[in-house]
Amino acid sequence: MSLLGDAALEPTATACAAILSTIGQEAAAYGNLVRGPDCRFEIVGECTAVFPIVLLISAILAFPSSYRAKWVGLLVFVPTALAANQLRLVTLWFVQRHAADAFDVIHIYVWQPLMVVIVVALFVLWLEWKVVDRAPDTDKLPPGDHVAVDQEVNRP
Repeated sequence: MSLLGDAALEPTATACAAILSTIGQEAAAYGNLVRGPDCRFEIVGECTAVFPIVLLISAILAFPSSYRAKWVGLLVFVPTALAANQLRLVTLWFVQRHAADAFDVIHIYVWQPLMVVIVVALFVLWLEWKVVDRAPDTDKLPPGDHVAVDQEVNRP
């Protein structure tokens, strides 16, 4: 994993343990390990939200839009991706505690693709907000002015 991914190991484990403790689980972070009395797992580079966030940031920055739209997208959706990753880790904690045999299936075949879907959905939400934000509001125009708006938009 990258240097950035490695730097995110301990904060990811610490946040996970804090969330687990907040919801009544006996959990603590020790470096990149999250431990409880009957459950323990190690946070590795791929467990952090670094890769999904790099994808999201790249998509938002690459799309032609205003700096304001980009900043709003980054400030709203990067924390959302971080929260989704913490939800993933918390659910994996419960899977390991209560259905350890299903851990690998849930971890690899459910949550990994689901994180990609979540990042794509966040990007689409940003696009929807960005496109709606810049589209002319034709519902407020008097009848017959829709053609004029369409002609202005399509004018070379």
